Amino acid sequence: MKTLRFHHILLALLIAIVVILTMSIETVWTKRNLEFLPGMVYSVPVEGQTERWVAEMRRRSPNPVPGTRVAREETTPGVLPAEALSSTDSSAQQRLSAALPRGREVYDIFCRPCHGAAGAGDGEVAKRGYPPPPSLLAENALRLSDSALYSIIADGRGNMPQYRSQITPADIRRSILHIRSMQQTAGQTTGGMQ
Repeated sequence: MKTLRFHHILLALLIAIVVILTMSIETVWTKRNLEFLPGMVYSVPVEGQTERWVAEMRRRSPNPVPGTRVAREETTPGVLPAEALSSTDSSAQQRLSAALPRGREVYDIFCRPCHGAAGAGDGEVAKRGYPPPPSLLAENALRLSDSALYSIIADGRGNMPQYRSQITPADIRRSILHIRSMQQTAGQTTGGMQ
């Protein structure tokens, strides 16, 4: 058997001291332990839109870090997609032509897998056994208001998940613009809706 070396004895002595000190600590469940970072335990809440919050927002730099993508509102607030499609105002038509490509992109990312390229409810997910979604070209989809479509996209319905946390409100409106333009195109090519 090998002889004990000095560091073995020292280690055993340290372990014994730790065990004795641990056993001697008094356990009082009604009293808080030592607080090393009290600022993390007792954080000061800040209510939004108060004077303190406004002062903090003014203190921060208004410029984002270089390379940060910042969403900008391209459509007029309060203007529903159906109103934008039927508008004859040239500035509204320019905003519409700028918003439609983004609406198509959002539709292709989030809606096309289930609803299909034309919106008939024949997407790739539906072909693989998932319950098919309703057609966006059907009569009941045409009767839905823009706010109802917005609510369905944001909050989900039936088997459709909610996208409020994944799609910005402006992009939801742009995707509704794309859906309405698909419905108009389908109505013109078939001479009326299904």
